[in-house]
Amino acid sequence: MLIVQTIKSIFKNIASTIKRFPVPVGLSLFAFMILVLESHHIVESKHLTKNYILVRLFLEALSGIPIFIAFDFFVQTKKAELSKRLGLFLLGFCILGLHYYSLTPGMFDTETIFVSRYLIFIACFHLLISIVTFYHSNEILSFWQYNCFLFIQFFKSLGFSISLIIGLGSAVWAIDNLFGMHFHSNYYIDLIAFIAIVFNTLFFLGNIPVNFNTFNQPVQFKKSIQSFLHFVILPITGIYLVILYVYMFKILLENKIPNGWICIPILFFAMLGILAYVLIYPKREEAKSTIFTFYSSYFFYTLLPLLTLYFIAIIQRILPYGITEDRYLIFVLGIWLLAVTVYFIVSAKKNIQIIPLSLFIVLSTSAIGPWGMFQLSGQNQIMRLEKILRRNQLLVNNKLTPAPNQKISPEDATSIRSILLYFGKRGELNRIHKWLGEAEQKVLENAINNNELHILNAIFISSDLKHEDLYYTTYTFIPDKKMLEETPLDLNGYDKIVHLSYYANDINEHDSNYVYALVMCDTFYAIQTKDTLFKVDLGHIKNQVVEFKNKLDSITNAKKPIDQSIQLFYEQYPTIEMPFDSLRIETSQAKVFLNEFKLTVDNKIYTISQFDAHVLFKKKE
Repeated sequence: MLIVQTIKSIFKNIASTIKRFPVPVGLSLFAFMILVLESHHIVESKHLTKNYILVRLFLEALSGIPIFIAFDFFVQTKKAELSKRLGLFLLGFCILGLHYYSLTPGMFDTETIFVSRYLIFIACFHLLISIVTFYHSNEILSFWQYNCFLFIQFFKSLGFSISLIIGLGSAVWAIDNLFGMHFHSNYYIDLIAFIAIVFNTLFFLGNIPVNFNTFNQPVQFKKSIQSFLHFVILPITGIYLVILYVYMFKILLENKIPNGWICIPILFFAMLGILAYVLIYPKREEAKSTIFTFYSSYFFYTLLPLLTLYFIAIIQRILPYGITEDRYLIFVLGIWLLAVTVYFIVSAKKNIQIIPLSLFIVLSTSAIGPWGMFQLSGQNQIMRLEKILRRNQLLVNNKLTPAPNQKISPEDATSIRSILLYFGKRGELNRIHKWLGEAEQKVLENAINNNELHILNAIFISSDLKHEDLYYTTYTFIPDKKMLEETPLDLNGYDKIVHLSYYANDINEHDSNYVYALVMCDTFYAIQTKDTLFKVDLGHIKNQVVEFKNKLDSITNAKKPIDQSIQLFYEQYPTIEMPFDSLRIETSQAKVFLNEFKLTVDNKIYTISQFDAHVLFKKKE
């Protein structure tokens, strides 16, 4: 009977939560279903795959959860009428729609772009939850209690979710292994996703008080927060402070320019320190809380010298390489940190509501408009490109004028390609449209439609400039799997077949019956019990790869189809094609069918760093 009552109580709470927060819960379910469709390949469509439609819908559903939680909190706190609630919900879906179209397919090839364009909005949406209920100056302590409650509730829901994932995941694993059910790995992903997205949302919202006036009661400083500060936040903050000050004194003594990466630990230290300051806020003036009082009085003073280091490091990156989204964001966050630091040093009131509110304003305004990080970064990069082209006499009277005999320095060639890649990933290649003639405009349009950025190299750079002068370091070719499956191996005249993989610097012990691969000076050796079974020269394969790679600057070669081909993949570019026969090598002792082949270039020297192959060979007599 008790079990039945417990189950009824659980379902009643779930129903009540869904009734209070229908849109956030609905979006969590929608996100889960989209993830299932994507991971199980239930909906197969070239258009969906090429444009990442399902992935983008999933990301927008996740983005919508904090937006509509914030709107629901606001509506319930202010007891807003139905018309205002509907208006807010329409605004939320409009924001999600605009955000959806800001995520271009090319972004998913570069993690930093994704982080800049997606997570900045996620941060804004979560900050909105923090500031949407208690924002008047006479509600500071209510604001503190409300945010502390959310902070604790977040970690509770996270802890319960992780516990469920471990418990239910291990149960499914036990069933899988004990009863031979052979569950696909996707089912484990489904379980994790359901708990992390749907259950986590329900649990978090299920514990939100119905009446937000409970946060207006006298402040109760929980022991859990005090312990968290004493044993986690303050020690970590202290360690970071020591590390950063030691580094600062080190570069001062050595008279060196700070490493650009110093901005990240300073930013982490500042955010962690501000979090500690906010959590300490009600205790900062109590006589019994000596540590808290000391920390609140001097934290922002310790931040000032580090911010000097911060700005020197980021400016040293912006001046030679221009503005990108990441550099813009780091610079703007530095300005925000400086403003907040000065405010808490100078202000008598020290209103902590300023922190999330000002951060929300800074991030949201930095993400939109002509002054925003995306527009400003693009304008800065197009100016850099124009300057490089004019310097190399490739841009005359605002029209691109290719010069076949013009020698371009490797540095300028690298910059041109990196800027083209920058615009390609962001879907902004049309920025160069104004410089192109009719023929080049067609090439640009085809390159954008077919996602073939490498074709544009022929427009900007003469074909005699080879890629080994640039920064690309790894090249891999992989065959068309369907073609391999349709081409059976001919076993006539061979005794054995083995599958061999070679990885440079892979030093493993092999038993006496194991055949393994070794490459020396472009020659592939198959070895068993320290005896060479056969050897195959891979030098001509390497030369073919380099030859075809260097033809990417030619529009004719880049667009010429090969009926039976393998595809060459490598960093920064999509694919080129090579003859299918390149896969096969036949000697008197062996026949090799390559599945994968990787080259590494260092100081213009190409070496074979990895390959995977099936090999037919004859036993030694």
